[in-house]
Amino acid sequence: MPECQAKFCTVRRGQGFYTFSIPDPKRDYELCKRWIHNLGNEKLNIKTFVFAYHKIVCEKHFEEDYFEDDLEARLMNFKPRKKMRKGAVPTIFLDSKTPKKRETSEKRIKEKEKVELLENILVNAEDDDNIDEPGCSYDTGRSGQKRKGETIPVGK
Repeated sequence: MPECQAKFCTVRRGQGFYTFSIPDPKRDYELCKRWIHNLGNEKLNIKTFVFAYHKIVCEKHFEEDYFEDDLEARLMNFKPRKKMRKGAVPTIFLDSKTPKKRETSEKRIKEKEKVELLENILVNAEDDDNIDEPGCSYDTGRSGQKRKGETIPVGK
């Protein structure tokens, strides 16, 4: 799946965010140049950039006033989609210097911590079973006593 080209962004197409292809430099060189400059991605360079539909930017990097109403979809009773105004440029970016961890990584880390915690509990429980504490006995104190309806074997 194509991933957002903005630095430190991990949004992929199909995650519920609208995405927009970086403009084709053959059609609008200046607009493409502004997009690439604003994205801050070292992998993108205006001199070597080749247009492709999978080189996308997600809606999180655009101000709300860069979108226009999808009147055609509203008139036809379709779900309106976000349409970008002509000349819009991505301007909203994370200030973070480290990339965000993916959700799956966080889940895997939490699951690993749970497993380690359970293993520690089991190891400690086994250690407790092997320790003979003074004054601690599992004997019920009823040795030699007969319970109701119970027969005591002879010879013991």
